[in-house]
Amino acid sequence: MSSNKDYEDEIVELDELKITKISPKLKEELEKFKSLKRLSLIACDVRSLDNFPNLASLEELDFADNKIKGDELTKLPNLANLRSLCLSSNLINSVQDLKSLTKFNKTI
Repeated sequence: MSSNKDYEDEIVELDELKITKISPKLKEELEKFKSLKRLSLIACDVRSLDNFPNLASLEELDFADNKIKGDELTKLPNLANLRSLCLSSNLINSVQDLKSLTKFNKTI
C-alpha cells in the first residue's frame, strides 16, 4: 500500500495483523481509499484509536477481539456514514463507556 494514488476498493481487511495502534503511515494509507465502505481490524491487538482516519464513506467498522478500552472510543472521528460498529471482545466495561458513540446517529 504505498503510492500516491487513491484506491477504489470498498473493503479492506487487516484481520490478525498485530498493529496495536494506527500509525501515521497506516492512517495516510487508509485515507487513500476514497470509496471504502467496510474496514475490518479483527484480532489485531488494537489498544489505541489515536490517528484513526476520517473515512467519509465508511459504513461498517469491525474492531472485534482487540484490547480497546472504553475511553479510547472518544478518539474515533465522526464517521458520518457509519451504520455498523462491532466492538465485541474488547475491554469495554460498561454502557457508560459507549456514551461517546452517540455522535454516530446512523449506527445500529
